[in-house]
Amino acid sequence: MTGAGGFVGRVAVTALGAEGYEVVATGRRPSSSVQELDVTDADACREAVAKARPDGVLHLAGMTYLPAVLERQQESFDVNVLGTLNVLAAVAAAAPAARVLSISTCSVFGLVEEGDLPLGEDAPLRAMHPYGVQKIGGEVLCRRYRERGLDVVVVRPFNHIGPGLHERLSVAHFARQIVDAEEGVREPVLKVGNLTARRDFTDVRDVVRAYLALLCLEQPPPLVHVASGVSIPMSEVLETLCSQARVSLSVETDPSRLRPLDTPDLVGDASLLRERCGWAPRFPIAECLSRVLASVRGEDYGGDW
Repeated sequence: MTGAGGFVGRVAVTALGAEGYEVVATGRRPSSSVQELDVTDADACREAVAKARPDGVLHLAGMTYLPAVLERQQESFDVNVLGTLNVLAAVAAAAPAARVLSISTCSVFGLVEEGDLPLGEDAPLRAMHPYGVQKIGGEVLCRRYRERGLDVVVVRPFNHIGPGLHERLSVAHFARQIVDAEEGVREPVLKVGNLTARRDFTDVRDVVRAYLALLCLEQPPPLVHVASGVSIPMSEVLETLCSQARVSLSVETDPSRLRPLDTPDLVGDASLLRERCGWAPRFPIAECLSRVLASVRGEDYGGDW
């Protein structure tokens, strides 16, 4: 697994271990459970794959936070595009029978027209920023390696949330402000961005369940979406979190949180995943939001899996 130290990677390591798999967890920031691997280093990727001889590869590594991608476009290109190339080339050379699950993003769709919703795997790609474009590049590389005989599956998850989500991202950003207000660290005024935008949210545990199912499926589709199929406005997400707050709160718009390019509505069609894997979300978003808030408070949220 690449990107094992990240938000999804941590949950995936726990899930795979619970299912009895032996996991070689790698990431840019090594720890007691994560081996160091920089996917922009082609030689290191080849050595890691040759040593592990994996049956499957879950490629999660990537730069995903849009402001960071915009600020460091060369670095993000190296990670998101060349990193994917290096992983694919390493697997093709050292473990050609392994299945590669390469994680893309719903950001490849960019400017979405209402008539395209919900977005199926064949929806037009109209990426509006470098991150979406870079991920399209990664998908193209996966397609080329699949044509050469490598078992590659591209997965496009829509928005997924849970404990450990980076606090720069809206849901966790809301939760952090609420907890700070509860603790008296800040005034009980939440600074927010665009609350009219609608997003398709899935609990990260359900997303990881989909990844595990696709790793095990005998003949998976080459491209598949992971989504709830329902979009909800950010205002509703905020209201749910505020309803669980221990103080009264007010809300103000923060211009710095407004994105110049922001898709009004984004909802995915996961019919293919449902048909081929029998997958469906298990965890309600209200429960997921409660877990996010509990984790930010430092309280028990029930674990990652």
